[in-house]
Amino acid sequence: MSRSTQWLSLIAGICLLLVGISKLYTAGEWVLVVLAALIIAFTLSSMSKNKPES
Repeated sequence: MSRSTQWLSLIAGICLLLVGISKLYTAGEWVLVVLAALIIAFTLSSMSKNKPES
């Protein structure tokens, strides 16, 4: 996965987390929060493994 794709995945995960938190408070649905947390965790893990050489 390229670095730009990883950044897009991280941004999408954060957006999903925000939507999930709002749905958690309004409707009590927690599934989107869990999925967003997993997306963020796996993206950050991938980003830390593939650090660009400087």
